Amino acid sequence: MALLVGSSCSKIELAPISTIATGSMWRTADDALSAKIGMYNLFRTAFADNYQWYTESRTGFYTFGRSFYERYRAHFDNRLDAASLGSDWNDFYTLINQCNLILKYVPRIDFTDAQQQNQILAEAYFIRAYTYFWLVRIWGEIPVLTVPFESDDQENLYPVRDPESMAWDLIKSDLAQAESRYPAGRTQPAYLANPGAILMLKADVYLWLHKVRKEAGALATAEAAVNSVLSGQSYQLESSFRAVFRNESNRENIFTIYREAEESGSSWFNLTIWRDGDVPVQYHNNPVPVGADNVYAFSDLAWNLLYEDPADQRAVETIDSLVIPPNRVFQWGVKYSGEYTSQRRWDQDQHVYRFAETLMFKAEIENEKGNSASAVEFINRVAQRAYGKSAYYDAALSKEEVDEVILKERAKEFFFEGRYWWDLIRFGKVFEKVPSLKGRENEQNVLLWPVAYNTINRNNKIVQTPGY
Repeated sequence: MALLVGSSCSKIELAPISTIATGSMWRTADDALSAKIGMYNLFRTAFADNYQWYTESRTGFYTFGRSFYERYRAHFDNRLDAASLGSDWNDFYTLINQCNLILKYVPRIDFTDAQQQNQILAEAYFIRAYTYFWLVRIWGEIPVLTVPFESDDQENLYPVRDPESMAWDLIKSDLAQAESRYPAGRTQPAYLANPGAILMLKADVYLWLHKVRKEAGALATAEAAVNSVLSGQSYQLESSFRAVFRNESNRENIFTIYREAEESGSSWFNLTIWRDGDVPVQYHNNPVPVGADNVYAFSDLAWNLLYEDPADQRAVETIDSLVIPPNRVFQWGVKYSGEYTSQRRWDQDQHVYRFAETLMFKAEIENEKGNSASAVEFINRVAQRAYGKSAYYDAALSKEEVDEVILKERAKEFFFEGRYWWDLIRFGKVFEKVPSLKGRENEQNVLLWPVAYNTINRNNKIVQTPGY
């Protein structure tokens, strides 16, 4: 496994390295900061433009656009194979290798500020935990690597897929390290790991452990993490849904992926934008955004969900359309549009965790505890902003009804944010809600991904995911 560590500068003055050489690196605090910047750049590479393969494109919310690429059909139909886009896990392990390098070498550096050293280590533990959380949900058994690759003659160059339990044990350990090492009182922008982000990942992980893996005590751990976020004064809902995605410096951000038009290039969001030649010129960017290929469109399932209630302000801020008589229909994505330019670059930071999800996690936990009325109170805090109505949902709903409401409201609130696929699995509804999976309950392997052919060709110790 050739794991190259690369990076480029983003919003921080230090110029990061392009290749880490242990002979000249890892000597000063500035070296550690540069490596940290490289880690975040690799984090963006691994997640900002890849997560749709594992989440959004599999939900049934998308269909073929004007310029549909055939290679995306497998994702929409949930008919993956080892050649499908996303089956190569290299970007994830390149990121993990950077984390492992930081965790190996930063403790050896003399810092004048010990808190700064601990903060860098906490951030690396957090990013590694987050990455393994995705890997184990995507592929199940995965190589669990904690030693960095630095030489072509070191041991374990050809790792095997380890039991899932090893990944979960490391994730839990890394979260504990991140939480304990992060210096109290230190703050930084939402596009860098912070205490709120650590707590949200902890809640996310332990909710999964409780509902999917049935781990004893996991729900209480998730609840404690959510309660810690709720009890702080750092976050609150924005008064309008629009503000969350048009103003990067808002009170709802907990953890984001940094994007800048001049450095992070195009995003998968632009795949809903239209070619200028397909749109009458009088409608160019007024209101139909032009400049891309319109690969994706939105299914009736998505339109019916988002526009279910005419009062829901989230709908038009998520997807929109224009009909030109007699029957020309243009539709496009709105959320994260930011300052879209003719170069197909997007400058809106992408949300990983925001405060609305804290409230929805709390609702889910309360409902799991049998406190359905309390769960509805937390749902209604999010629903009030969406619909402009207090007590939108009735407190007398049953536990099963509240679960349905949570799942639906999460789908509306976090559309485009890579949450709904995981929600469907966590709630045990994936074969019920995704049209392409109905009647396929006996194909449990379809919830996991195949491993790319080139990955197995590089390392014949990697066995293919069962069922592929």
